[in-house]
Amino acid sequence: MKIKFRHRIYIFSFGIPTLFAVMLIVALKPNPIVCGLIGLVMLLMIFLTVAAHHHFIDSIHNLKYYISYIRNNDRLPDIIMSLDSEAAEVQMMIQEMYKQLIEHRKNIEAERNKLIIHIQTTDVGLAYFTSDYKEIYANSHFIQYLNTLLDTRTFDVCKLFDREIFASVVQFLQHNGGKNIYTDRLNSHGLSFFLKVMLFDDKTFEIMLRKRDDEEINQIDQVVMISNIAHELRTPVTVVSGYLETLLEHPKLAADKSKEFLERAYSQVIRLSKIIQDTTILSKTDTAPQYYSLEQVNLHSLLKDMIEIEMKEILEKNHCTIHLSVNEDLCIQGNTVLLYSIFRNLTENAIKYAGNNVTIRICNYMESGHYYYFSFADDGKGIEEIHFNRIFERFYRINPGRTRETGGSGLGLSIVKAAVAFHQGTIYAQNRAGGGLEFLFTLKKTINE
Repeated sequence: MKIKFRHRIYIFSFGIPTLFAVMLIVALKPNPIVCGLIGLVMLLMIFLTVAAHHHFIDSIHNLKYYISYIRNNDRLPDIIMSLDSEAAEVQMMIQEMYKQLIEHRKNIEAERNKLIIHIQTTDVGLAYFTSDYKEIYANSHFIQYLNTLLDTRTFDVCKLFDREIFASVVQFLQHNGGKNIYTDRLNSHGLSFFLKVMLFDDKTFEIMLRKRDDEEINQIDQVVMISNIAHELRTPVTVVSGYLETLLEHPKLAADKSKEFLERAYSQVIRLSKIIQDTTILSKTDTAPQYYSLEQVNLHSLLKDMIEIEMKEILEKNHCTIHLSVNEDLCIQGNTVLLYSIFRNLTENAIKYAGNNVTIRICNYMESGHYYYFSFADDGKGIEEIHFNRIFERFYRINPGRTRETGGSGLGLSIVKAAVAFHQGTIYAQNRAGGGLEFLFTLKKTINE
Protein backbone atom coordinates (compact mmCIF):
# COMPACT_ATOMS: atom_id res chain seq x y z
CA MET A 1 0.00 0.00 0.00
CA LYS A 2 1.36 3.42 -0.97
CA ILE A 3 2.09 5.88 1.81
CA LYS A 4 0.45 9.28 1.28
CA PHE A 5 2.71 12.27 0.78
CA ARG A 6 1.72 13.79 4.11
CA HIS A 7 2.48 10.52 5.97
CA ARG A 8 5.89 10.32 4.32
CA ILE A 9 6.57 13.82 5.60
CA TYR A 10 5.66 12.76 9.14
CA ILE A 11 7.91 9.67 8.99
CA PHE A 12 10.77 11.77 7.71
CA SER A 13 10.17 14.49 10.30
CA PHE A 14 10.00 12.01 13.23
CA GLY A 15 12.57 9.48 12.05
CA ILE A 16 15.57 11.62 11.20
CA PRO A 17 15.64 13.73 14.41
CA THR A 18 14.93 10.63 16.57
CA LEU A 19 17.73 8.66 14.94
CA PHE A 20 20.08 11.60 15.36
CA ALA A 21 19.19 11.89 19.07
CA VAL A 22 19.78 8.15 19.72
CA MET A 23 23.16 8.31 17.95
CA LEU A 24 24.14 11.37 19.98
CA ILE A 25 23.18 9.75 23.29
CA VAL A 26 25.04 6.55 22.44
CA ALA A 27 28.14 8.46 21.37
CA LEU A 28 28.30 10.87 24.31
CA LYS A 29 26.82 8.66 27.05
CA PRO A 30 25.64 11.73 29.01
CA ASN A 31 23.91 11.71 32.36
CA PRO A 32 20.10 11.42 32.58
CA ILE A 33 19.59 15.21 32.80
CA VAL A 34 21.49 15.85 29.58
CA CYS A 35 19.60 12.99 27.96
CA GLY A 36 16.37 14.59 29.02
CA LEU A 37 17.37 17.99 27.62
CA ILE A 38 18.43 16.41 24.32
CA GLY A 39 15.12 14.62 24.17
CA LEU A 40 13.15 17.81 24.81
CA VAL A 41 15.09 19.71 22.14
CA MET A 42 14.50 16.94 19.62
CA LEU A 43 10.80 16.78 20.49
CA LEU A 44 10.56 20.56 19.95
CA MET A 45 12.32 20.22 16.57
CA ILE A 46 9.95 17.44 15.59
CA PHE A 47 6.92 19.49 16.64
CA LEU A 48 8.00 22.60 14.71
CA THR A 49 8.91 20.59 11.61
CA VAL A 50 5.60 18.73 11.58
CA ALA A 51 3.65 21.95 12.17
CA ALA A 52 5.44 23.72 9.31
CA HIS A 53 4.89 20.84 6.91
CA HIS A 54 1.29 20.51 8.00
CA HIS A 55 0.64 24.23 7.40
CA PHE A 56 2.36 24.20 4.02
CA ILE A 57 0.53 21.12 2.76
CA ASP A 58 -2.82 22.46 4.00
CA SER A 59 -2.14 25.74 2.15
CA ILE A 60 -1.41 23.88 -1.09
CA HIS A 61 -4.57 21.77 -0.71
CA ASN A 62 -6.65 24.87 0.05
CA LEU A 63 -5.23 26.69 -2.98
CA LYS A 64 -5.94 23.66 -5.16
CA TYR A 65 -9.50 23.55 -3.83
CA TYR A 66 -9.89 27.31 -4.44
CA ILE A 67 -8.85 26.98 -8.09
CA SER A 68 -10.96 23.83 -8.61
CA TYR A 69 -13.99 25.61 -7.15
CA ILE A 70 -13.60 28.48 -9.63
CA ARG A 71 -13.20 26.04 -12.51
CA ASN A 72 -16.22 23.92 -11.56
CA ASN A 73 -18.57 26.72 -10.46
CA ASP A 74 -17.37 29.62 -12.64
CA ARG A 75 -17.47 31.95 -9.65
CA LEU A 76 -15.40 32.83 -6.62
CA PRO A 77 -15.98 31.01 -3.28
CA ASP A 78 -17.96 32.97 -0.71
CA ILE A 79 -15.31 32.31 1.97
CA ILE A 80 -11.70 33.44 1.63
CA MET A 81 -9.47 30.63 2.90
CA SER A 82 -6.49 31.12 5.17
CA LEU A 83 -3.26 30.41 3.28
CA ASP A 84 0.41 30.95 3.89
CA SER A 85 1.91 34.23 2.62
CA GLU A 86 2.99 33.11 -0.87
CA ALA A 87 -0.13 31.07 -1.54
CA ALA A 88 -2.29 33.90 -0.24
CA GLU A 89 -0.61 36.29 -2.67
CA VAL A 90 -1.30 33.94 -5.58
CA GLN A 91 -4.89 33.51 -4.38
CA MET A 92 -5.48 37.27 -4.25
CA MET A 93 -3.94 37.73 -7.69
CA ILE A 94 -6.19 34.99 -9.12
CA GLN A 95 -9.20 36.55 -7.43
CA GLU A 96 -8.46 40.05 -8.74
CA MET A 97 -7.69 38.86 -12.26
CA TYR A 98 -10.78 36.65 -12.29
CA LYS A 99 -13.01 39.60 -11.37
CA GLN A 100 -11.45 41.73 -14.10
CA LEU A 101 -11.73 38.96 -16.66
CA ILE A 102 -15.37 38.37 -15.79
CA GLU A 103 -16.09 42.08 -16.23
CA HIS A 104 -14.32 42.20 -19.57
CA ARG A 105 -15.99 38.97 -20.64
CA LYS A 106 -19.33 40.65 -20.03
CA ASN A 107 -18.22 43.62 -22.13
CA ILE A 108 -17.02 41.34 -24.91
CA GLU A 109 -20.27 39.39 -24.80
CA ALA A 110 -22.23 42.63 -25.04
CA GLU A 111 -20.16 43.73 -28.04
CA ARG A 112 -20.58 40.27 -29.56
CA ASN A 113 -24.35 40.52 -29.21
CA LYS A 114 -24.25 43.93 -30.87
CA LEU A 115 -22.29 42.45 -33.77
CA ILE A 116 -24.77 39.58 -34.12
CA ILE A 117 -27.68 42.04 -34.14
CA HIS A 118 -25.87 44.09 -36.76
CA ILE A 119 -25.23 40.99 -38.89
CA GLN A 120 -28.89 40.01 -38.60
CA THR A 121 -30.20 43.44 -39.59
CA THR A 122 -27.69 44.48 -42.26
CA ASP A 123 -28.73 44.48 -45.90
CA VAL A 124 -25.63 42.44 -46.73
CA GLY A 125 -25.84 38.65 -46.91
CA LEU A 126 -23.31 37.09 -44.55
CA ALA A 127 -22.52 33.43 -43.90
CA TYR A 128 -19.76 31.79 -41.89
CA PHE A 129 -18.42 28.28 -42.45
CA THR A 130 -16.02 25.83 -40.85
CA SER A 131 -12.89 24.63 -42.62
CA ASP A 132 -14.78 21.53 -43.87
CA TYR A 133 -17.57 23.68 -45.40
CA LYS A 134 -20.16 23.24 -42.66
CA GLU A 135 -22.44 26.17 -41.83
CA ILE A 136 -21.74 28.18 -38.67
CA TYR A 137 -24.21 30.99 -39.25
CA ALA A 138 -26.05 32.64 -42.14
CA ASN A 139 -28.32 35.67 -41.94
CA SER A 140 -31.64 35.96 -43.74
CA HIS A 141 -30.30 38.16 -46.54
CA PHE A 142 -27.65 35.58 -47.43
CA ILE A 143 -30.30 32.88 -47.73
CA GLN A 144 -32.48 35.18 -49.81
CA TYR A 145 -29.65 36.18 -52.18
CA LEU A 146 -28.44 32.59 -52.41
CA ASN A 147 -31.91 31.38 -53.43
CA THR A 148 -31.96 34.04 -56.13
CA LEU A 149 -28.58 32.94 -57.48
CA LEU A 150 -29.39 29.22 -57.30
CA ASP A 151 -32.93 29.73 -58.62
CA THR A 152 -34.34 27.54 -55.88
CA ARG A 153 -35.74 27.66 -52.38
CA THR A 154 -33.52 26.22 -49.69
CA PHE A 155 -32.30 26.90 -46.18
CA ASP A 156 -29.27 24.67 -46.69
CA VAL A 157 -26.62 27.24 -47.57
CA CYS A 158 -23.98 24.51 -47.95
CA LYS A 159 -25.54 23.62 -51.33
CA LEU A 160 -23.69 26.54 -52.87
CA PHE A 161 -20.45 24.54 -52.90
CA ASP A 162 -22.00 22.05 -55.37
CA ARG A 163 -23.16 24.70 -57.87
CA GLU A 164 -21.21 25.85 -60.89
CA ILE A 165 -21.83 29.51 -60.17
CA PHE A 166 -19.78 29.18 -56.96
CA ALA A 167 -17.03 26.98 -58.45
CA SER A 168 -14.54 29.86 -58.24
CA VAL A 169 -15.16 30.07 -54.48
CA VAL A 170 -14.32 26.38 -53.99
CA GLN A 171 -11.26 26.82 -56.19
CA PHE A 172 -10.05 29.73 -54.05
CA LEU A 173 -10.61 27.84 -50.78
CA GLN A 174 -8.63 24.85 -52.03
CA HIS A 175 -5.86 26.76 -53.81
CA ASN A 176 -5.64 30.28 -52.38
CA GLY A 177 -1.88 30.70 -52.77
CA GLY A 178 -1.51 32.34 -49.36
CA LYS A 179 -4.21 34.93 -50.04
CA ASN A 180 -7.08 35.37 -47.59
CA ILE A 181 -9.52 37.48 -49.65
CA TYR A 182 -11.30 36.70 -52.90
CA THR A 183 -13.83 38.92 -54.70
CA ASP A 184 -16.07 38.35 -57.69
CA ARG A 185 -19.33 39.51 -59.30
CA LEU A 186 -22.25 37.16 -59.83
CA ASN A 187 -25.25 37.77 -62.09
CA SER A 188 -28.62 36.04 -62.09
CA HIS A 189 -32.09 36.97 -63.36
CA GLY A 190 -30.95 40.48 -64.23
CA LEU A 191 -29.56 41.08 -60.74
CA SER A 192 -25.90 41.71 -59.99
CA PHE A 193 -24.27 40.64 -56.74
CA PHE A 194 -20.92 41.45 -55.24
CA LEU A 195 -19.21 38.36 -53.77
CA LYS A 196 -16.43 38.45 -51.21
CA VAL A 197 -14.76 35.52 -49.45
CA MET A 198 -12.57 36.13 -46.40
CA LEU A 199 -10.42 33.22 -45.21
CA PHE A 200 -9.34 33.37 -41.56
CA ASP A 201 -6.17 31.94 -39.99
CA ASP A 202 -7.98 28.89 -38.57
CA LYS A 203 -9.33 28.09 -42.07
CA THR A 204 -12.89 29.11 -41.19
CA PHE A 205 -14.23 31.60 -43.71
CA GLU A 206 -16.88 34.17 -44.43
CA ILE A 207 -18.86 34.61 -47.63
CA MET A 208 -20.54 37.93 -48.28
CA LEU A 209 -23.24 38.53 -50.91
CA ARG A 210 -24.51 42.00 -51.63
CA LYS A 211 -26.78 43.46 -54.24
CA ARG A 212 -24.92 46.22 -56.00
CA ASP A 213 -26.46 49.63 -55.40
CA ASP A 214 -25.52 53.23 -54.71
CA GLU A 215 -24.45 52.47 -51.15
CA GLU A 216 -21.87 49.94 -52.20
CA ILE A 217 -18.82 51.51 -50.60
CA ASN A 218 -20.45 52.13 -47.22
CA GLN A 219 -21.81 48.60 -46.99
CA ILE A 220 -18.44 47.06 -47.84
CA ASP A 221 -16.81 49.14 -45.11
CA GLN A 222 -19.34 47.92 -42.57
CA VAL A 223 -18.79 44.27 -43.42
CA VAL A 224 -15.02 44.63 -43.41
CA MET A 225 -15.24 46.40 -40.06
CA ILE A 226 -17.25 43.53 -38.55
CA SER A 227 -14.87 40.91 -39.92
CA ASN A 228 -11.82 42.79 -38.69
CA ILE A 229 -13.28 43.28 -35.22
CA ALA A 230 -14.02 39.57 -34.98
CA HIS A 231 -10.47 38.79 -36.06
CA GLU A 232 -8.92 41.26 -33.62
CA LEU A 233 -10.96 39.96 -30.68
CA ARG A 234 -10.11 36.35 -31.41
CA THR A 235 -6.35 36.63 -30.72
CA PRO A 236 -6.43 38.15 -27.19
CA VAL A 237 -9.35 35.96 -26.13
CA THR A 238 -7.41 32.87 -27.20
CA VAL A 239 -4.29 34.02 -25.34
CA VAL A 240 -6.21 34.79 -22.12
CA SER A 241 -8.00 31.42 -22.29
CA GLY A 242 -4.69 29.61 -22.77
CA TYR A 243 -3.01 31.16 -19.75
CA LEU A 244 -6.01 30.63 -17.49
CA GLU A 245 -6.38 27.03 -18.60
CA THR A 246 -2.72 26.41 -17.77
CA LEU A 247 -3.16 27.91 -14.29
CA LEU A 248 -6.25 25.84 -13.61
CA GLU A 249 -4.70 22.61 -14.84
CA HIS A 250 -1.45 23.15 -12.90
CA PRO A 251 -2.41 24.46 -9.45
CA LYS A 252 1.07 23.71 -8.07
CA LEU A 253 2.76 25.95 -10.63
CA ALA A 254 5.48 28.09 -9.09
CA ALA A 255 4.26 31.41 -7.73
CA ASP A 256 6.56 33.47 -9.98
CA LYS A 257 5.40 31.56 -13.07
CA SER A 258 1.75 31.96 -12.07
CA LYS A 259 2.30 35.69 -11.65
CA GLU A 260 3.94 35.89 -15.09
CA PHE A 261 0.99 34.10 -16.73
CA LEU A 262 -1.51 36.35 -14.95
CA GLU A 263 0.34 39.48 -16.01
CA ARG A 264 0.38 38.31 -19.63
CA ALA A 265 -3.32 37.52 -19.49
CA TYR A 266 -4.00 40.93 -17.96
CA SER A 267 -2.13 42.70 -20.78
CA GLN A 268 -4.44 40.99 -23.28
CA VAL A 269 -7.47 42.06 -21.25
CA ILE A 270 -6.25 45.66 -21.50
CA ARG A 271 -5.91 45.20 -25.25
CA LEU A 272 -9.50 43.93 -25.43
CA SER A 273 -10.67 47.03 -23.56
CA LYS A 274 -8.76 49.23 -25.99
CA ILE A 275 -10.33 47.52 -29.02
CA ILE A 276 -13.83 47.86 -27.55
CA GLN A 277 -13.29 51.49 -26.60
CA ASP A 278 -11.83 52.44 -30.00
CA THR A 279 -14.56 50.55 -31.87
CA THR A 280 -17.22 52.40 -29.89
CA ILE A 281 -15.71 55.78 -30.76
CA LEU A 282 -15.53 54.94 -34.47
CA SER A 283 -19.04 53.52 -34.52
CA LYS A 284 -20.43 56.64 -32.88
CA THR A 285 -18.61 59.04 -35.21
CA ASP A 286 -19.85 57.02 -38.23
CA THR A 287 -23.48 56.54 -37.29
CA ALA A 288 -24.43 59.06 -34.60
CA PRO A 289 -22.09 62.08 -34.58
CA GLN A 290 -24.98 64.29 -33.48
CA TYR A 291 -24.77 62.76 -30.01
CA TYR A 292 -21.33 64.25 -29.38
CA SER A 293 -21.77 67.38 -27.29
CA LEU A 294 -20.08 70.63 -28.28
CA GLU A 295 -18.34 73.09 -26.00
CA GLN A 296 -15.54 75.63 -25.94
CA VAL A 297 -12.32 73.67 -25.46
CA ASN A 298 -9.04 75.33 -24.52
CA LEU A 299 -6.65 73.17 -26.53
CA HIS A 300 -3.52 74.34 -24.71
CA SER A 301 -4.92 73.29 -21.32
CA LEU A 302 -6.15 70.00 -22.78
CA LEU A 303 -2.71 69.16 -24.19
CA LYS A 304 -0.87 70.29 -21.07
CA ASP A 305 -2.97 67.95 -18.91
CA MET A 306 -2.37 65.12 -21.36
CA ILE A 307 1.40 65.61 -21.28
CA GLU A 308 1.89 66.32 -17.58
CA ILE A 309 -0.77 64.02 -16.09
CA GLU A 310 -2.43 61.37 -18.27
CA MET A 311 0.62 60.40 -20.37
CA LYS A 312 3.42 61.36 -18.02
CA GLU A 313 4.26 57.80 -17.03
CA ILE A 314 4.36 56.35 -20.55
CA LEU A 315 6.42 59.29 -21.82
CA GLU A 316 8.97 58.86 -19.03
CA LYS A 317 9.08 55.10 -19.49
CA ASN A 318 9.96 55.49 -23.19
CA HIS A 319 12.20 58.53 -22.62
CA CYS A 320 10.04 60.68 -24.89
CA THR A 321 9.81 64.46 -24.74
CA ILE A 322 6.98 66.64 -26.04
CA HIS A 323 7.53 70.28 -26.97
CA LEU A 324 4.21 72.13 -26.99
CA SER A 325 3.85 75.27 -29.08
CA VAL A 326 0.14 76.03 -28.92
CA ASN A 327 -1.25 79.43 -27.98
CA GLU A 328 -2.50 79.44 -24.40
CA ASP A 329 -5.77 81.09 -25.41
CA LEU A 330 -6.47 78.84 -28.41
CA CYS A 331 -10.07 77.61 -28.12
CA ILE A 332 -12.14 75.41 -30.42
CA GLN A 333 -15.86 74.82 -30.32
CA GLY A 334 -15.87 71.03 -30.51
CA ASN A 335 -15.97 67.83 -28.52
CA THR A 336 -13.43 67.38 -25.72
CA VAL A 337 -13.24 63.59 -26.00
CA LEU A 338 -12.59 63.61 -29.75
CA LEU A 339 -10.07 66.46 -29.58
CA TYR A 340 -8.19 64.60 -26.84
CA SER A 341 -8.29 61.36 -28.85
CA ILE A 342 -6.56 63.09 -31.79
CA PHE A 343 -3.44 64.00 -29.84
CA ARG A 344 -3.49 60.96 -27.55
CA ASN A 345 -3.53 58.52 -30.48
CA LEU A 346 -0.91 60.46 -32.43
CA THR A 347 1.34 60.40 -29.36
CA GLU A 348 0.85 56.66 -28.80
CA ASN A 349 1.55 56.05 -32.49
CA ALA A 350 4.80 58.02 -32.29
CA ILE A 351 5.95 56.09 -29.22
CA LYS A 352 5.23 52.71 -30.86
CA TYR A 353 6.87 53.40 -34.20
CA ALA A 354 9.42 56.17 -33.68
CA GLY A 355 11.16 54.34 -30.80
CA ASN A 356 12.65 55.45 -27.50
CA ASN A 357 14.33 58.81 -26.86
CA VAL A 358 12.10 60.47 -29.42
CA THR A 359 11.18 64.15 -29.38
CA ILE A 360 7.64 65.12 -30.36
CA ARG A 361 6.66 68.63 -31.39
CA ILE A 362 3.06 69.86 -31.39
CA CYS A 363 2.36 73.32 -32.76
CA ASN A 364 -0.35 75.39 -34.39
CA TYR A 365 1.75 76.97 -37.10
CA MET A 366 -0.97 78.98 -38.85
CA GLU A 367 -4.48 80.37 -38.49
CA SER A 368 -7.06 81.48 -41.04
CA GLY A 369 -10.52 82.96 -40.69
CA HIS A 370 -12.20 79.62 -39.92
CA TYR A 371 -9.40 77.12 -39.27
CA TYR A 372 -6.40 76.38 -37.08
CA TYR A 373 -3.47 74.56 -38.71
CA PHE A 374 -1.50 72.02 -36.68
CA SER A 375 1.69 70.03 -37.03
CA PHE A 376 2.43 66.90 -35.01
CA ALA A 377 5.96 65.69 -35.73
CA ASP A 378 8.54 63.32 -34.26
CA ASP A 379 12.24 62.87 -34.99
CA GLY A 380 12.10 59.08 -35.36
CA LYS A 381 12.79 56.99 -38.44
CA GLY A 382 9.59 57.76 -40.37
CA ILE A 383 7.79 55.20 -42.53
CA GLU A 384 8.04 53.95 -46.11
CA GLU A 385 6.04 55.96 -48.62
CA ILE A 386 4.00 52.93 -49.71
CA HIS A 387 2.13 53.13 -46.38
CA PHE A 388 0.93 56.73 -46.62
CA ASN A 389 -2.18 55.91 -48.65
CA ARG A 390 -3.33 53.33 -46.11
CA ILE A 391 -2.20 54.35 -42.62
CA PHE A 392 -5.63 55.82 -41.79
CA GLU A 393 -7.46 52.61 -42.76
CA ARG A 394 -9.07 50.67 -39.95
CA PHE A 395 -6.91 47.82 -38.63
CA TYR A 396 -4.12 48.63 -41.08
CA ARG A 397 -0.72 47.99 -39.51
CA ILE A 398 2.70 48.93 -40.82
CA ASN A 399 4.21 46.21 -38.66
CA PRO A 400 1.43 43.83 -37.50
CA GLY A 401 3.57 41.80 -35.12
CA ARG A 402 5.05 44.79 -33.31
CA THR A 403 1.67 46.52 -32.91
CA ARG A 404 0.04 43.43 -31.42
CA GLU A 405 2.97 42.99 -29.01
CA THR A 406 2.55 46.55 -27.77
CA GLY A 407 -1.20 46.12 -27.34
CA GLY A 408 -2.48 48.38 -30.12
CA SER A 409 -5.99 48.00 -31.49
CA GLY A 410 -5.12 48.97 -35.07
CA LEU A 411 -7.72 51.76 -34.92
CA GLY A 412 -5.67 54.67 -33.53
CA LEU A 413 -5.09 56.62 -36.73
CA SER A 414 -8.59 55.80 -37.99
CA ILE A 415 -9.95 57.48 -34.86
CA VAL A 416 -7.66 60.45 -35.48
CA LYS A 417 -8.98 60.87 -39.03
CA ALA A 418 -12.61 60.47 -37.88
CA ALA A 419 -12.14 62.99 -35.07
CA VAL A 420 -10.50 65.51 -37.43
CA ALA A 421 -13.34 65.00 -39.93
CA PHE A 422 -15.88 65.56 -37.13
CA HIS A 423 -14.26 68.96 -36.59
CA GLN A 424 -14.55 69.59 -40.36
CA GLY A 425 -10.82 69.35 -40.93
CA THR A 426 -8.44 67.29 -43.04
CA ILE A 427 -5.26 65.38 -42.22
CA TYR A 428 -2.35 63.84 -44.10
CA ALA A 429 1.07 62.46 -43.22
CA GLN A 430 4.56 62.91 -44.64
CA ASN A 431 8.16 62.13 -43.78
CA ARG A 432 10.16 65.11 -42.51
CA ALA A 433 13.24 66.19 -44.41
CA GLY A 434 15.34 65.93 -41.24
CA GLY A 435 13.94 62.52 -40.32
CA GLY A 436 10.77 61.45 -38.60
CA LEU A 437 7.06 61.48 -39.36
CA GLU A 438 4.82 64.54 -39.48
CA PHE A 439 1.03 64.83 -39.45
CA LEU A 440 -0.45 68.06 -40.79
CA PHE A 441 -4.11 68.72 -40.08
CA THR A 442 -6.71 71.42 -39.72
CA LEU A 443 -9.48 71.93 -37.16
CA LYS A 444 -12.35 74.32 -37.67
CA LYS A 445 -12.72 76.97 -34.99
CA THR A 446 -16.49 76.58 -34.81
CA ILE A 447 -17.76 73.41 -36.47
CA ASN A 448 -21.42 74.45 -36.60
CA GLU A 449 -20.81 77.46 -38.83
